Amino acid sequence: MGHQKAFACRDLQAIVGAKRTISNFVVAGLLSGFIDIEPPTWFSDIANNYLSLREYVDRVEDEIGVHGN
Repeated sequence: MGHQKAFACRDLQAIVGAKRTISNFVVAGLLSGFIDIEPPTWFSDIANNYLSLREYVDRVEDEIGVHGN
């Protein structure tokens, strides 16, 4: 279990760290799919209520230079 916790900590640090990594690209892509899906779904309605998710996706897209919407 300690090994799995160490992997989880490294993965989460890669996502929230100052330097953007492939992990950010993957997470932002997944979140963008939840937020920007057309037509909207009940899940996208819920996800859009979390402004920090949209801010995260926008920040990663701006830094990487790829925009999904």
